[in-house]
Amino acid sequence: MQIPELQLNGLTHQQFLDEYWQKKPCLIRQGLPGLQFPLSAEEIAGLACEEDVPARILQETGGDAGWTVQHGPFSDEDFANLSPSHWTLLVTDLEKHIPELQALVEPFRFIPDWRIDDLMISYAVDQGSVGPHWDEYDVFLIQVDGKREWRVDTKPYTDADLRPNPDLKILSRFNAAQSWVLEPGDILYLPPMVAHYGIALGECMTCSVGFRAPAYDDMLASLSEELLCKPDIRQRYSDPDLETRDNPGQIEQFEIQQVRKKLETLMQLDDASFARWFGQYVTEPSMDWVMPSEEILGSEELHGILDAESQLVRSTASRMAWTDSHGSLLFFADAESSALPHSLQELIEYLCRSYQYDTQTLQQLMGNEESAFNLLCDLLNRGILEITHDDQD
Repeated sequence: MQIPELQLNGLTHQQFLDEYWQKKPCLIRQGLPGLQFPLSAEEIAGLACEEDVPARILQETGGDAGWTVQHGPFSDEDFANLSPSHWTLLVTDLEKHIPELQALVEPFRFIPDWRIDDLMISYAVDQGSVGPHWDEYDVFLIQVDGKREWRVDTKPYTDADLRPNPDLKILSRFNAAQSWVLEPGDILYLPPMVAHYGIALGECMTCSVGFRAPAYDDMLASLSEELLCKPDIRQRYSDPDLETRDNPGQIEQFEIQQVRKKLETLMQLDDASFARWFGQYVTEPSMDWVMPSEEILGSEELHGILDAESQLVRSTASRMAWTDSHGSLLFFADAESSALPHSLQELIEYLCRSYQYDTQTLQQLMGNEESAFNLLCDLLNRGILEITHDDQD
């Protein structure tokens, strides 16, 4: 899939981040000029009928609830029973099922990969929508076929403004401050918590690149699990200098402070350990998309693969990242971490930057380092990297 170069109203990536990112909406006319989307409505519907594809159909019904939602997998009969208007099909994690569509995420990788979530598509018939709502994350809405009107209101809303619908968070009242009609190639960027309402003007398809915004309570839960693995965590309270007191029901302040200080000490992670936990946390896949290789490869087999000039590609369902933490090069792949020598930094950067790898470049970056071959063997055996051949391109 060929994707045009991203146009940001004449702004550089950094100027866009400075002026709009997490600050205010931005309409980008012909942000991807001449965009040709490769999937038809029938192919999108076919995907939604598959067992492992997350899909939903939202129908506008009127009444207090306003909309209903059905979850896939769907059947041909499900689609045949839908009305001719006022419904929308949503399919998430699209790039994980159709790797070719990772190309539509690529223009937005000036945002760090660990912040990118997935590519979703919305196919809607005339007047189809998911109702006025807000998202808790940034999103780029890309019109890929037909026309959709977007109404936006930057005024803050709360849960008190929602319809009495237990399945969907849809606003009961919505007063648009701005509205635009988007055509193929147009993009609308929306920061978190900005209320918006998209309505199809005839049949249309809209793709969205959504971003991860990890919740701090989820991070605390994950960090707690990490802390519980510390070797010194299984200590017990002790008070060898205990003294009698008048009332046995009293808890002395020094006892409270003693426990507090000890817990604060146990809750500390050194910088390297914290970086390792964070990298593992943000590279954890949303689902078990990647399947391990059926054949276990070793260094000799890998040498043969590279010499045969087979192409290595990265699963679009995997997450990879790296960081240089206090002199330690940490590499992360699908929630697992490796401490690697700095001599492999260029190789790690290449692996994280790309999804298709040139074998000659790989060989050059790997040199003769055993740790490099061990790393690639591990990624291949875990299914994070896959082998293709030129005749499959």
